[in-house]
Amino acid sequence: MGAEFYIAQGISILTGILAAVMMQLKKMKVILLFQLAVNLLTALTYILLGGLSGGGICLIAILQSAVMFFYNKKGRKPHWWVLAIFIAGYVACSVLYYKSFVDVFSALAAICFAVSIAMNTPFMSRVWYVFNPLFWIVYDISPLAYVNLIIHAAVFISTVVALIRVDDIFRLRKKKAESVQASEEETQEGAEGLQEVEEDLQEK
Repeated sequence: MGAEFYIAQGISILTGILAAVMMQLKKMKVILLFQLAVNLLTALTYILLGGLSGGGICLIAILQSAVMFFYNKKGRKPHWWVLAIFIAGYVACSVLYYKSFVDVFSALAAICFAVSIAMNTPFMSRVWYVFNPLFWIVYDISPLAYVNLIIHAAVFISTVVALIRVDDIFRLRKKKAESVQASEEETQEGAEGLQEVEEDLQEK
């Protein structure tokens, strides 16, 4: 194994650290910036290891992360045709550099990624993204991206944990909102009851 192999594994370790941090972030803008950096480093890893379909897909993902960042910055949801263009690009890249059946998994991973970063909320983004590392794990076997394989497994676990954590937060917020609403209704009922008593006293 040449120097490229060990350089690629070193880059993968840095990528894994960034990916693990990214999965715990709450702001979509910051998540997209991390996605850009993660995909750049991942592209370098795959290219060094000869995984051209994976490398090409990650380069397209960099462009998509940048486009989605500007959409999110303006508070706008991306047009459906923008998402369709990127998905078509991922599929085309997988076909162009097709070597074996595992290249299909890089395309599937990319499609999950494409949809995930088009979401407006971190929770929905993670719901789609959770499938991404699973497909990459299968793909990592072919170019001998061992560190990437371990990292993608860790990212999957981290994403699941983040999903559970965010879901708990949403549930607590919903419960708090329901509690506040119930309290307001009780206050209103009490006020109405007091008004009725005052009206009765005035009649007497």
